[in-house]
Amino acid sequence: MSSKIITIKILFVFAILIASPSAWAATYYVSASDGNDSYPGTLSSPWKTISKASSTLQPGDTVYIRQGTYRETLRPQKSGTSGNYITYAGYNNEDATITGVYDGVDLTNRSYIVLDGLRIVDVGHYWVNMHGASTNNIIKNSYMRKADGWGGIYLRDGSNYNKILNNTLISAAENGVGGPDDTIFCWSSHHNIFEGNDIQFGAHVALNIEGRGVKGYHVIRNNRIYNPWHSGLAVWRSADYSIIEGNTIIDSGESYQNNVLGSDRDRSMSREQHAGFQVSSSNLIIRNNTLVNNGRQILDTWTDFADGQDKIADNNRIYNNTFYNNYISIESRAEGGTYGNIYKNNIIDNSRQYSVKQNTPFGYNGIFYIMNNISEGQIRFSGLSDTNHWSENTNAATDFVSPASGDFNLKNGSPMIDAGHFLTSTINSGSGNTIQVGDAKYFTDGMGIIEGDLIQLEGQTQSLRIVEIANNFITVDKNTTWNKGDGVSLSFSGRTPDLGAFEYNSSSAPSAPTGLKMIIN
Repeated sequence: MSSKIITIKILFVFAILIASPSAWAATYYVSASDGNDSYPGTLSSPWKTISKASSTLQPGDTVYIRQGTYRETLRPQKSGTSGNYITYAGYNNEDATITGVYDGVDLTNRSYIVLDGLRIVDVGHYWVNMHGASTNNIIKNSYMRKADGWGGIYLRDGSNYNKILNNTLISAAENGVGGPDDTIFCWSSHHNIFEGNDIQFGAHVALNIEGRGVKGYHVIRNNRIYNPWHSGLAVWRSADYSIIEGNTIIDSGESYQNNVLGSDRDRSMSREQHAGFQVSSSNLIIRNNTLVNNGRQILDTWTDFADGQDKIADNNRIYNNTFYNNYISIESRAEGGTYGNIYKNNIIDNSRQYSVKQNTPFGYNGIFYIMNNISEGQIRFSGLSDTNHWSENTNAATDFVSPASGDFNLKNGSPMIDAGHFLTSTINSGSGNTIQVGDAKYFTDGMGIIEGDLIQLEGQTQSLRIVEIANNFITVDKNTTWNKGDGVSLSFSGRTPDLGAFEYNSSSAPSAPTGLKMIIN
């Protein structure tokens, strides 16, 4: 082989290494019990402190934090880059515990950081502080309990494109001290994903999303929310265009008198005032959620005279949810009027006071109720509501598998099977991969952070993945044909969609939870 060819190959390999920083990624270890910061940071000779790791790590590097107690804030000295995250991870399921500090983790103005499998308990402020330009971070598989700040995981003022995944998060109080008030708090940020978390307690709201002038575009899905102290989930102050799906919210306000961290007002509010779910945002998709034994679910439009911000709840699509044993399953309050909201294919069962309660003293309440099953519980319209928007609703036995054990799947033979409406329909006959529909607000193309919806056309069995939505034109991943007026819904089994959160015998829909796992330690 000539020297010229050898030289070309060497240069080619060198160019690849330069172009791919991950080729130089290093792995380090920290051990509180037997480490030393003068060591090289290997598995056999680990560092002692997380601070030593933070001063060393480069984009693409990983540090494994071994079992022990770390009384220091995890504060990265630099950010990772796209495709080359800096990762802080627990080692082999060992308990690496950060405690006794102000902030457990400070990601202020840091991006592309991964926290995986850590334990953060009893800190003086936030578990994770993501204030400012803290973007594209991932917090997953971690356990966090007791923090004295307003928020536990705290995202604010430009903390965008972050992922909070599969964590156990517990607000805890001892002798009136502890918290946090909001277990997760997100303010003036956008395009974040909150998924698969087990969220327990909160003196205020377990999961609180506030737009504060910034449109949300968040994904809030498959979380398990248990807050007997106060409220479960709030999406308000114009956190618009977010997706809320597959969440289980139970027992909000059930023991509100025990909320030693809350205000006197919180502890004196009547049981039904503690919301499982509060919406004061617009253009939301709210679907496939299960809400059980909460105070109320509120669609709220009003003006907060304290801060001068309007809370507008317009053009929301609320469909295929299951409401069971709530004091007030659906409540709409509107000082200035709400417009274009649609409830469709929901099951509202066993309500303790009101299945539906509308109070609009100052304006028109544009809410449409279409093909819901509403049984047990009063229905009350007051103010200027238009009851002509009430159509094709039923009152039948739902036949859940086992509500007592938290299984809200439909039994074989349930009248809820194939009882739903298609969400929208096609405008014209055609073929190809771009379909015009009457109302595309029911669907998402993923907003650049998740996959688009799987949809299905009436009379067809194939599922189509949405790749783009522009106005009412939906572009999908494969060609198909359709007739004018064909129904369009999410992927379903049978002739038409079912009612409620769980499509019967469908491999594409999530399984109903069989109970909420409570972890207090």
